[in-house]
Amino acid sequence: MLNVHDDRLVVDEKGIYSVEKFIISRRLMYWQVYMHKTVIAADNLLLAALRRARELTSQRLLHAEAAPTPLADFLAHRYTEADFRQSPSLLDSFATLDDDDVMVALKEWRHAADPLLADICRRLLDRHLPAIRFSNSPFPEQQVQLLRQQAISALGLNNEEEASFYVGTGTLRNHAYQFNDQEIYVLYKDDRCTEISQASDQLDRHFLEKQVTKYYLYYPKELRSNTSFLTD
Repeated sequence: MLNVHDDRLVVDEKGIYSVEKFIISRRLMYWQVYMHKTVIAADNLLLAALRRARELTSQRLLHAEAAPTPLADFLAHRYTEADFRQSPSLLDSFATLDDDDVMVALKEWRHAADPLLADICRRLLDRHLPAIRFSNSPFPEQQVQLLRQQAISALGLNNEEEASFYVGTGTLRNHAYQFNDQEIYVLYKDDRCTEISQASDQLDRHFLEKQVTKYYLYYPKELRSNTSFLTD
């Protein structure tokens, strides 16, 4: 059902329904799979582990042997886009990274001398993931600060900086289709070519342009009994 018209990839008229199902399914998949609360919780815990590992590496408190090469190299250096452009070998090194490298590092770090890194890795590997709260508006900073104070007490942390590894906020945006960015065109039998929002009965421009934004707050499940003050 794909065709080429005026050097542009288009969809034949009979493929309109397939395009409609694709765009609607994409929007649903974002909320139900890619942005599922379990995925968001695990992502933030993984980021916390890598962030702590980078801090320790910069302070020479985490040896390179504790992470597979080239992961250790990327933890030890802050490469910029210019570095990748100037050094093709650096890009090749980055391309060799995969899930196995990260998992090996996490399993090693769960026994790290640093209690913070060890605990974060244990939580991720043992699936003791953070609790997640969603809201249509940003969470007030005072609520985040209060949760961090509670985390310090409940988890035996030293300060608010350490608590920031366990309590934080983020933003999710779901935009299934963008105009002026590789728009989908439909080719009719009479050689007319029309953008999908004009060709479809289901996908009007208002639906396609709508961007849904949600805010989330994550915190250790140990604090669940003390979160009655949170607003949705």
